[in-house]
This record gives sequence, C-alpha cells and structure tokens, in this order.
Amino acid sequence: LMGNAPVFGGTQEVEGLSDLIYGGSDPNDNSGTLSYVRVWYAGGIVGDDVDVEEINGITLAGVGTGTTIEFTEVAFSLDDGMEIFGGAANLDHISILFCGDDAIDIEEGYQGRMQFIYVMLGESGHHAMEVDSNGDLTPRSFPRVYGATFVHHVSGDPDSVSSDDQIVATLRVREGAGGEFGNVIITNVPLVGVRQDECKDELRTHVRPSGNAYLQADYLWFSSNNIIFGAEGLTTFDGDDSCREGGLTTARTVNPELRSMPVTAGPVTAGADSVFMDPRPLPSGPAYSSVDFVAAGFEPTAYKGAFGADLWISEWSWLAKHNKIPSLEAGVAPTLCANVTTSTTWSVDTTLSCQVFVLDGATLTIEAGVTVYSFLDDGFGRATALIVAVGAKLVAVGTADLPITFTTAATVSDNLADTRGLWGGIILLGRAPVYGGTREVEGIRGFTYGGSDDEDSSGSLEYVRVWHGGNVVSPGVEINGITLAGVGAGTTVEHCEVAFNLDDGFEMFGGTVNLKWVSVLFVGDDGIDADEGYAGKIQFAYVMTGAEGHHAFEADGKGDAQPRSYPQIYSATFVGNVRGVAVAAQSADDEVRGLVRLREGTGGEFGNLILANVNVDAAGVVHETCASERLSQDAMPPVEFAPDLLWFSSNNIVSGPGRSFELGAGCDGPTVLTERDPTLRVMPTDADWNSPVVDPTVFAFLDAANTIPSAAFTGVDDVPAEDTFFTAVTYKGAFGSNEVSWLEPWSWLAASGRLADASDAGRTSSSSSDNDSGVSESTLWIIIVVLLLVFLVAVFFGYQSYGYKNKYEKLFHNQEDQVEIPVSKAPRPSDVELVGGGAAHNGHGHASQNGYQNGYRPSYDGELKEP
Repeated sequence: LMGNAPVFGGTQEVEGLSDLIYGGSDPNDNSGTLSYVRVWYAGGIVGDDVDVEEINGITLAGVGTGTTIEFTEVAFSLDDGMEIFGGAANLDHISILFCGDDAIDIEEGYQGRMQFIYVMLGESGHHAMEVDSNGDLTPRSFPRVYGATFVHHVSGDPDSVSSDDQIVATLRVREGAGGEFGNVIITNVPLVGVRQDECKDELRTHVRPSGNAYLQADYLWFSSNNIIFGAEGLTTFDGDDSCREGGLTTARTVNPELRSMPVTAGPVTAGADSVFMDPRPLPSGPAYSSVDFVAAGFEPTAYKGAFGADLWISEWSWLAKHNKIPSLEAGVAPTLCANVTTSTTWSVDTTLSCQVFVLDGATLTIEAGVTVYSFLDDGFGRATALIVAVGAKLVAVGTADLPITFTTAATVSDNLADTRGLWGGIILLGRAPVYGGTREVEGIRGFTYGGSDDEDSSGSLEYVRVWHGGNVVSPGVEINGITLAGVGAGTTVEHCEVAFNLDDGFEMFGGTVNLKWVSVLFVGDDGIDADEGYAGKIQFAYVMTGAEGHHAFEADGKGDAQPRSYPQIYSATFVGNVRGVAVAAQSADDEVRGLVRLREGTGGEFGNLILANVNVDAAGVVHETCASERLSQDAMPPVEFAPDLLWFSSNNIVSGPGRSFELGAGCDGPTVLTERDPTLRVMPTDADWNSPVVDPTVFAFLDAANTIPSAAFTGVDDVPAEDTFFTAVTYKGAFGSNEVSWLEPWSWLAASGRLADASDAGRTSSSSSDNDSGVSESTLWIIIVVLLLVFLVAVFFGYQSYGYKNKYEKLFHNQEDQVEIPVSKAPRPSDVELVGGGAAHNGHGHASQNGYQNGYRPSYDGELKEP
C-alpha cells in the first residue's frame, strides 16, 4: 500500500518496484481498509535483485491515518511480516507469526499508533520489532506502542535471508529512533530483550514526558513496568557505546504468567515445539498489576500485553485454524490447572490447561449442561486429561437436554476426520479386581489401580459426551476417550458417548463396571476395548467405526490366567463401513480387520448383536490366539463354565460383503451366525461422519401386513435370568423399532443433525407395539398407485394380444375370409438362423412354438417375410 503521508526524504520508491513513488504531505491520507485480513506464506522476490528484494507480507509505504488496518495477520513471510516506510497509519489488533526476518520493521519516519500487537518469532525469526530512523533528521521514526506481547524462543537463533545482520534481540531500536512503549510483554527472550544501536540526540527515558511532548518526537520512552522475561542469564538491555550512557536500564524481569506458553513456542508439532498455547495472561499474574495509563487515542486497559480475557485471534488466526489456541467458546471459560483435593463443584464451563487429578477422598461434581474444554497439551507435550484417582469420585450427571460435554478447547474444523486427538480424555481408577492385582495406567506415573472390591464406586457418569480426544498423554501413549481402570460395579456409566477419539472410545482395564446406553462414533482405533480381566456387563451399545476405525469391539484375555476377561454384552449394534480402510491409531498393535475381535483366551457372553456393513476385506467376528476357554453357541450360555466360557449366540446377525467369521490357528469359532439383513431403517453401507442422515433403529416386519418379522425380531436371545442390570427385549441390537432412539437429542449424531427424526423414519406412535412394518401411509399410497398402473397396463396388452391371436388364426387356418397363404422358396430349416423373441427352432424343420415357420413370420398381407 502506497500513500501520500509524510516520509523521510519527501518521496521514496519501494524496493524492487521502479517508477512507483510514495510519500507526500497528507498525514491523514486514506489508502483504504484492511480488516480481518490474513497474509500467509509470502515473501517471494518482487524485483530483479534476488539478494535484497524479497517482499514483506504487508508493506505500508507513506500510508496515512485515514487508512484502517485492524484484525490483520501475517504468517510465515520469508522477509518481514509488516514493514512500515514512514507515514502515520495506525495499527490495531495485529498478529505476526513466524516470519523469516522481523515481525514488524519501522523506518523512514513512521509516526503512527499501535495497540494490541501480538508477535511470535519462533526459533529462526529475527526481531519482534525493529525501529530504524535517520539520526536526528526529521521526520524521526516515532511509533507509539501500547499493549503488545512479543513471544520469542529461548533457543532463538535468527536465520534471515534478508537481514543486514544476525544480532539476537527481541526488540531493536537504532539510528536515533524514538517512540513510546508501554504495557509491553517481552517473553521467552533467548539473549537480549531490548537492544539499541547508533543512538543520537533523542532522550532515552523510563519516565514518559507529559502533555503533547510526543509531537516533538525526540525521545524514546520505555516503561519500567514493561515485562522482560526469558532464558536464565538474559540481558534485559544492551547496545553499542553510543547508547550506553543515559540508556535504558529498567524493566520488570518477572514471569508474565501467560496461561500457556512454552519457552520453545513454535509453529511445528515435532520435538520440543509447542502444539498448543494461550497467550492471555492470568488475571492473578503481574500483567494485571502496575499497568501504564495509556495516552489519548488509545483504549484504556487493565492489563499489559495484547490480550486480556478476550483472545481476539480465536477463530480466524493461523493458530486457530491449526488447533493451536483455544476456540472462542473455550476462551471465555475460566482456565484451570490445579488438582482437586477437596470436594468441589464445577457449575460453569471450565477450560483445563493441564492434567487435573481428583485425589483420594475428594469428589468432583460437574453440573448438568457444563462444558469442560481442554487444551491440546500442557505446553510440555503431555495431553490434558481429567484423572480420578483411587478413592476419589467423579459425579457428572447430565440430562438428555443438558448433557455434560468434554471437548477440545481448539477450534474444530469442518473436516471432522482431522479433529481426533485434540486433547486427552477421562481416566477413572478404582479398586475392583484386575489381572496382576494392581497396575499403573500407561503414561500416568505414580497412580495405580486395582484391588479386591467388586462393588467399588468411582462415581457416576450419566449423559456425558467426550469428543475429539485421544492425544498423547505421555510420549508414545495415546489416551482413550473414557478409560475405566479397575473400576467397580458401584460406578454408574449410562448414556455416555465418545466421538472422534484418536485411540479407543471406551477401554476397560479389568474391573466390574457396567455400561448401559453407550455410543462410540468414528474413533481411530477400537470402539470398546476390554482387557486385563474385565468382567462387567454391557447393554445397549452402539458403535459406528466409520471408514478409518478399527474394531467396534475388542476383548483380550491373558490366556488362561485369572481373572479371565468375561464381558457380558447384550443388545449391541456395531456398524462398519464396507469400503473403509482402517487407519488404526498409533497404539494399535496390528491392523487385523474385524468388527468384533476376540483373542488371547477371553471369555464372555455375546447375545442379540447386530454386526452391519462388514467390510469386504474384513470379517464380522475374528477369533484368535485362543487358550482353553470353552466355546459355546448353545441356545443359552452354559454359565456353569464361566468365566472360562465364550458364548456367542448363533442368533447374532452379521451382514455385509465381508466374511462372517475368521478363525486363528487352534480356535473353533464362532462359525454359526445369522447371515441376514438386520433392516436398519437408514444406514448407508459406507456410513461415516459425513453421511447426511442415519437411523440405526430397526424395522420389525418386512411386509405391510405385519406378517413377516425381520431378522432383528426373530430368534431374540433371553438376557441373563434374575439379573436386574439387564432389560428384557424383543429385538436384537441397541435399538428397537417404535421408540425414539435413546441417542436423541444428546448424541453427536442428533446434535449435528445427522440422526433421522422419528417422523422421517416411518415409525408409528410410541404407544404402539413392536409390530411396526416401517411403511408409512404415503408409501402405501404409492404402492397402491403403482399396482393399479401395472394392472391397467396388463389389461391393455392382454386385449391387444387377444386381437393378434384372432388375426393369426385367420391367416393360418383360412377361417372366415379363406386367405390363401403362398409358400415362398424359403431355405431349408438347417440353413436358417432363428431370430426374434419366440421359442427356439426345434431343429427338425417344424415351426417353433410361436407358430412361425423356420424363423419367419407372416405379414399382414399374407406373405412370409424375414423378421
């Protein structure tokens, strides 16, 4: 942008662009408006000299105060982010990220205002701001900067291709430049906070001159309240000999206590660089004390730096688009990074910025409707998570209309396949039996689980949603959406859902906890995983693997060691994707394909299951690495052999182009399954997160007269007798026919509009019995009309056929008109190739069944013509 505002020298020419002049005498010149503008990945060569003429992300040359520049960002520019050549343009809410040279470069007498400026340099950037002038010549460069946060990298080492030197300093002022710098935070400084070179006659002071002294533009004021913090042994102020006498010396060298800002903050996700950050200072920290009074024309604030409570880069910044800062919603919630040591209630939305532990003896209660947001990590590569220790409780009881949601603090992109692993998850530890007695959760050192109390209680989870989790909780260890480790049957887990988790949805490590009405959607590994002697009950479980998931359900044992895993699972609907290619999470030990996988000697009971959309390259049930467990497909499970029993009902339904079962060496089954269409109401064969609508409820009958029951209502297994946990049902799968599914309205499917409404699915009223045919009234009328049309067409052709019959009888038998039929010299029957749609020639010179001789047909005038 080039304007007519004053610049040093009167007029100038932009580097690399000949015959284009900027500069003049109008400080209020207007070059237009930049508002919510992002300039990313710029800095190519604009001129012919490849050594000096890279272009900046945004160049403001002689631009005046009539120009609006607000909520604008430059990211990954090879040269400077913004370079300002003179002029007086004001900058408001500006973000500069990871540029190759200076984030903001000022020269040629620029004299504008800047407020709410955020800069991240990364490891190879040069200066957050460089201010150059032309000695004591006028106009002197005199930026007035209030409310800035400059984030360096404690190992910063500039690698600029366009800079005239490689001096390491976060803020650099030279060549007689002046200005005002108040309410500034400079953090992660590697060597030098502020460096001055080539000072002239400008006054360098920590006391701001009063009144309109700024109009003279002959001083450099740097508030002693500004914060400079970084590497141990850093130099706050440095400079050459011309600047040491009467130079700047004082700043607050304290940690600004930004909510989450690693000392090695950078753009990438590898190594020590941060993958999540929040540059807002804590209200209890030093950024909210000793705040400078701003000059006229600036917005008063109660804090230092570019941010208060409002994270104004949410939603639109490069950081937001790459899941590195909190979303707008999460940014409003108070941030928490502290263990729960006494009974506590969360009644408002909360954001976790680290791993929060609920310790022995404490109960954490979360009220209905609360959303708990979580950072991607704690700034040191460890995923945020809520961990409930042995002896502690989590009481999170929502309702269908006010569910409790655990989700990422990052902005969720439209491509939901990329939104797995944006935080950790929930871990509950209990005292119920597990294989090995007691164990330690992967990645969480110092916290064990397991014991001897089958009825141990870790609290209640009801109407709880855990979305977008599964990040690395420690190096190489992803966390499950909900981990239940040694959790006892005294714990309630009902109406809970895990969606878009990078690892498993639910994983049970031993224990006896029971699950009812649970949903798992589109996770990266297994929907439900049972291991280490888990011996609980599960009813009404719904899993959709999507195209990239692994198993809907996996159960592992430890050979014949006790306790043997013995899940009792009844009434489950497991939906695969016939075209999907599993992209298992990093924690999966292989990529064996199967909707249900049973291995390593697991026992259990499996009844009233629906396995739909079995992938063409997979199996419905995989049974492998067996031990001496007894396999049964009897009508009822021989429970006297439990837990050394694996009962898999032959009534379980499996459908899809894949194999029904796959057996490993030494394994006997299950080999008998019901291979029929389960008649799910609306379920694409390639069902995934982007399917426009699904309805996993089932049709009860296949015909409008309600006389042919569907497979889901035929051969229904009895649930274990006298077990009050299980609900008796008349159907297979997680859902019946008439009732509104228990996923409404709280599941992700319902909340995202992908779950069919009851009125759209052809259901009858909820008071009717399970004899619904699934055919709506409108559909019946369509069928009636079609049948009527078929009948009329049949009558018409029947009448025509009767007319033709009479005509041919007259021709061939010479009735009524005594038509004489001449015999043509036709070829012998053996020389004629029969044509037409009639019966084939019999090969003996006789007419075929249509009455035509030798493949010829009579014409209306009595001649024999070729067809």
